[in-house]
Amino acid sequence: MKFIFDIIRSCGLEGSNFAATYYLVIFLMMLIVAVIFYFICRFLSIPLQKMAQRTKAKYDDIVFAPKVQRYFSLFVPISIVNFLLPYFIPTSGLVMIIIDKVLGFFAITFFLLTISALLGSAKTVMHRKGQEWESFFQMLQILVMCIGAIVLLSYMTNKNISAILAGLGASAAVLMLVFKDFIVGFVASMQLHANDMVKVGDWITIPKHNADGIVQKISLTTVKVQNYDNTIMTVPTAELVTGSMQNWKGMQDKKSSGRRVKRSLPIDMDTIRFATDAELKSFSHEDWFAPYKGKQSVTNLTLYRAYLESFLKTHDFVNKNALILVRLLPSTAQGLPLEIYFFCNDKNWKPYEIATSEIYEQCIAAMCQFDLRTLQCKCITQ
Repeated sequence: MKFIFDIIRSCGLEGSNFAATYYLVIFLMMLIVAVIFYFICRFLSIPLQKMAQRTKAKYDDIVFAPKVQRYFSLFVPISIVNFLLPYFIPTSGLVMIIIDKVLGFFAITFFLLTISALLGSAKTVMHRKGQEWESFFQMLQILVMCIGAIVLLSYMTNKNISAILAGLGASAAVLMLVFKDFIVGFVASMQLHANDMVKVGDWITIPKHNADGIVQKISLTTVKVQNYDNTIMTVPTAELVTGSMQNWKGMQDKKSSGRRVKRSLPIDMDTIRFATDAELKSFSHEDWFAPYKGKQSVTNLTLYRAYLESFLKTHDFVNKNALILVRLLPSTAQGLPLEIYFFCNDKNWKPYEIATSEIYEQCIAAMCQFDLRTLQCKCITQ
């Protein structure tokens, strides 16, 4: 750096002013070098980002995301300056120590921000691919920041990392109390992903919190559910693991038989009797009556069950390839429950409810044909 000495001497600076001017000139030159490297990194990152966007692969979008490249473009020049500066300024000087600490602080900080942005970009890309690992990447980001804070503290105080960790270990009980929700949420979040319990887009029901809707977001400590009345319910992540939750994902799956319908009619047992000859004759032309032709001791409830099963098998909204069942349940004080069990083709909420209601209404209306009634009402005949 002889030419720098010559320039300073030509300006008439000697003695103590000479050293200060020399350090200032060197530092300004390093800043110019840093700015040049910054613009070089930014200039090279733009075409790389465009190239990554044009490729079919999605993982290169993680590395060349704008936020990642911005922090990386700041990290590179500061690291270069921090590496070159000791060759031009004596390391024992107070000025060099201050400059070294400042540059090291910014280098470590921008490196941590680059890693954090990289994890955030990976989270975004995984979300686009339909894979929800938001809580996992949040945990990694927090872990990186915690490790970075320890390294940064060790660098700025010139203390060994083990000594800092020993000090943190002494206050572990306090840290456990402060970060209790974070630790519980982290464990619960890992269980949700490991066991594939719930994902964004699933329809879940949590009776304890009156949540019934679509999962919008799964974070490290909370799960956001949009109810069907468009209200937003925020539930602690741990509640999905320790509490009761119903996930309708299996029903929504394309391979499923449809949405199940399981309802019962309370039959008044006083109305159950053997069918008369006139009734047997009136039903003889029906296809569902074929197994009972020639039988004398057939109850009106038996005929009603056969009719309902035939009715369900011919209904447009009922999946004929799935189980269709009409059965009797144990009697109660409210009567003898007659359960209808089938699967509806349409899994969407409104068509499902409309079809189920129509079927249930027709089942009730047909009871009068078999001289049966429920405990809630009586048939009116003319």
